[in-house]
Amino acid sequence: METTTLEEILEPLEQDDNYQQKKKLIEERDKGELENLRHSIENLQLEKKQTIVTPISELFDENIFKTKLNSEDFKEIKNNEYYNLLSFLIKESFIDENYNSYMNYFYDNDLKKEDIIFLRELYAGKINEPEYELNSLESIIEILENEDYSRKGILNYSIFEFLLKKEAFLNEKSSKQINPLLHEKLLENIESILYVASQEKNIKFILGLDSYLFYNYRNEGNIDKRWYEILFTTWLDFCVDVIDYPTSVNISLKYTRMRLLFSALKYLDSKQIDVQNKNQKLKQYLEKNINILRILDDGDNNIIPVNLIKNLKSLNIEFVDIGIEFLDHELISMIIGNNFYELNYINLEKIAKFSGIISENSDLESFRRKNLSYIMQSNNKPLKTRVSDNLNDYIKLYLEFSNGVIYDSDITMLHVLNDASVENKNSYLKATKHRIENIKDVIDQSIWSILLENDSVQGNFANIVYYFIFSKKKWESELIEFVNRSHSEIQVNIEEISEESFEFEEFVDATIKLNDLDNDRYREIVGYGGHKITTLDKMPNDLPESKIETLIDCSVLPMRGDVLGYVRRHYPKHMTHFALHNIEGYMELINENYDEKYESELSSILNSNIITNTKKEILSKLDTKNKISIRNINIKSDILSIILDRHLKDSEIPTLFEVYSQYEFEVRYKILEIAKENIELMKSNDCDKRLVIKVLKSDLDIKIRRSLFVTKISMMDYEDILNLVSTIDLSKAYEYLTTSAQMEFENTGINVVIINHLEKIGIISSQFLEDDFIIVKVEK
Repeated sequence: METTTLEEILEPLEQDDNYQQKKKLIEERDKGELENLRHSIENLQLEKKQTIVTPISELFDENIFKTKLNSEDFKEIKNNEYYNLLSFLIKESFIDENYNSYMNYFYDNDLKKEDIIFLRELYAGKINEPEYELNSLESIIEILENEDYSRKGILNYSIFEFLLKKEAFLNEKSSKQINPLLHEKLLENIESILYVASQEKNIKFILGLDSYLFYNYRNEGNIDKRWYEILFTTWLDFCVDVIDYPTSVNISLKYTRMRLLFSALKYLDSKQIDVQNKNQKLKQYLEKNINILRILDDGDNNIIPVNLIKNLKSLNIEFVDIGIEFLDHELISMIIGNNFYELNYINLEKIAKFSGIISENSDLESFRRKNLSYIMQSNNKPLKTRVSDNLNDYIKLYLEFSNGVIYDSDITMLHVLNDASVENKNSYLKATKHRIENIKDVIDQSIWSILLENDSVQGNFANIVYYFIFSKKKWESELIEFVNRSHSEIQVNIEEISEESFEFEEFVDATIKLNDLDNDRYREIVGYGGHKITTLDKMPNDLPESKIETLIDCSVLPMRGDVLGYVRRHYPKHMTHFALHNIEGYMELINENYDEKYESELSSILNSNIITNTKKEILSKLDTKNKISIRNINIKSDILSIILDRHLKDSEIPTLFEVYSQYEFEVRYKILEIAKENIELMKSNDCDKRLVIKVLKSDLDIKIRRSLFVTKISMMDYEDILNLVSTIDLSKAYEYLTTSAQMEFENTGINVVIINHLEKIGIISSQFLEDDFIIVKVEK
C-alpha cells in the first residue's frame, strides 16, 4: 500500500490562494493582529464622526477647495458669481458646515428661516430646544444625512414625530407593500435620535416627547405602540434612568414617567421587560407605585392588556399597597387573583374589605388578632390559597402585625400546626390565646411539649391523661408545669378517655406522690371519688408544705391529737392554718401553754383573712394575762383597738408613739390617751410629730405641755411654733418675726430655747442680750 506524507498533502495547498488567505487570517488571529485591526477600525470610525461634526473652517484648505470645484460635479458652484465670496466666508468662519445657510444659492428648496436656523445650529454642534417648530420637515429630512441624526442638536419633537409616523405606517404594511430600505433607514434614524438622548441621559427630552406624542396621537394605537417599542428596545436602561430622574413636585412629569413605565409593561415582552429591570429597579419602583395602573383607565377602556399581566408575573410584582381607594374593581380583582401584592397587613385589610370579609365598621383590632381565622373562613379562594401556599412567611408577618396576640380558632390553629412548612410554630403558639380542645388533633406529637409550654391546649382531664400516656405514664416536668398554670378546674371524667391502656388508679397513684403539682389541681385529681387519709402510717414526712396545706383545706387531714403532732413536727409553718379548722380546741391549748411560740401562731391567725367577728371571738377566749406584740399584728388590723385595751405589752408603748400616724383613726385616739398618761415616756423616746402636736393641744396642764414642748422643740418648724403661740401661751412677738427687721423678747428659759432653735433653722440671723431682753435680728 502506497503511503502519503503530510508535506505531500500540504504542498499543493500552498499554491492555492483561498488556502493562503485562510492561513493568514488564522496566523493573524493567533498574533492578536485581528484584535488590533478591530481597534484601528473603531478609532477610524471615531475620527470620522469627529471630522463630521468639526466646523468646516477648521478643516478648510483653499487648494483642495479649488481642486474639487474644478470637477464637473461642482461646475455650477465654480461658475457662480459669488464663488470668491463663498470661499472667503467659509475660510473666515462667517458661514459654517451648515450648508443650508447658503445652499439656496445653488439648489431650489422651500426652507424657511426657522428651518435654516435649526440646521445651522445643528451642524454647529449646538443644542436646540426640542419644541422648536419647523416648517419644511420634508425638505429638512431630505437634506439630513444618516450621520446627522447622531448630532446632539437633533433632539426635536417635530422631526421625531415625522419619522415615527412614517415608520409606524410602514411597520404595519407587509414587506411586499413597502420599500424595505426606506423602512430600515427610518428606523435607523429614529434609533439614532434616541441613542443621542440616551448617551446624554436626556430624560427630560423623552418626557417632553412622550407628552407631545400622547396628546397628538392618543387615539392612534399604531403610533403609540410603535413609539414605546422603539424607545425601550433602543434605550435598554431607560426604565432605570427615568426612575432615577428627579421629577420634584412636577405632577405632569411624574404622570408622564408613570405612563412610560406603564407602556413598557403593556408593550414589551417578558425578555425585554427583564432587560429594563436592571438591578430590580423597575420592580422596586412599581411595587411602591401601584397608582401607575391608573394609566389603564386613561386609554384602554378598562380592558386589562394580557401583556400587562404577563409582565407583572415576569417581574414577580408584589405591590406594597394594592390601592383599592383609586383602582377599578376589575384591576383589583386581577391583582388579588394573580397575587400581585405583598403579604402585609395593609393589603390584607384592604383585600378583606374589598372581598366583604370585613366591613368599614368592623373591629380592626379583632381582625388583626384573628386574621388567619377571618381569611380561612372566607370565600376569597385566591387569598386563602396565597396564604396557605406561603403559610410560613405569612405566620412571620402575622406575629408582627398582631403584636404577638392572636385569637385563632381551633380549626385555624390546627391548619397551622399540621402544616409541615411552618417553621416558627413555637412563636405562633406563644402568641395564640386560644386553647385547642383536644391535643390528639395535633398530628405532630413532637410539638405536644410546645403546646403545653405555651398553654395552647385546654387543661382538661383528657389532655392531661393523653400526655401522661404519651410520656410513658410519667408526670414529666412540662406536664406538671402545664397543669399548675391551668386556670380552670379539672373535671375528672374517666369515660372520655379512649385509651385502652389507661387505668385511673395507676394515674392517681402517680399523682398523689407529686411534690410540685399545684394544690388545687392536686386536690381536684387526688380528691376525686372521696379519697381520704385514714392513717399516718404511709404519710411521707417530706411532702411539700403546699401539699399539707391542700390536705388541710380539703379536710383530708382530720383534727386529731396524732395528726396535730404530725403537722407540728414536720410542718410547723402550717400550724396556724391547721388550727383555724378547729379554733375551739386550739384556744384551749393556747391558754394552757401560752409562750412565744403560741403568741407567734396566734398573731398569724389574727393576721389571716378570717372575718373580724372570728378574730374578736379568738381574743375574747384569750386570757388578759396573755399579751400580744403589736409588732406582729398588721398595722391596719381591725382588732388593734382590742389588743391595746386588753393585751398591750408595756414595753411596746414607745413604739406606738413613734409610728402614731400609720394607724387608723380609732387606734390613734387610743394611743393619744395612752400618751397623755405617759408624758415622761414621750420625753425620753422618739415620737411622731403629729402625736406631739396633739398632746400639746390637749387638755393637759399647760406646765406639762410646755415642758414637753421644750424637749421636742427640735422637730418643730416656724409654722408649728406659730400654731402653738396661743395654745401653750408663747409671746405674740413670734408672729411678727418675718415682717420686722428686729424684735425683742424677755430673757426666759422657754424663749431662749425657741430663739436658739429659730436661729438654727435660719429664721433668725442673729441675737444678743440687752437690758435683760433678747434682741433678735431678721434678714429681709
